[in-house]
Amino acid sequence: MDLICGKDSYEQAVLMNFNCRRSGITIRSTIDSLIAWIAIEHDACLLQKDMDFVNLASVVPELKLYESV
Repeated sequence: MDLICGKDSYEQAVLMNFNCRRSGITIRSTIDSLIAWIAIEHDACLLQKDMDFVNLASVVPELKLYESV
């Protein structure tokens, strides 16, 4: 699977981050937003152990998370 991201991916990540802020959630890393958006684009489940991704998923239901133990 190629994880290529172009201008559109960056714009969607920024929009997703903006929607989180509008919902009262601050994502500490813009890179986390980009990683999350690329996972959404590729319909991938994101293995994570970071509250930024949990917070993103609370606003963006398309983000599928697999929480590590």
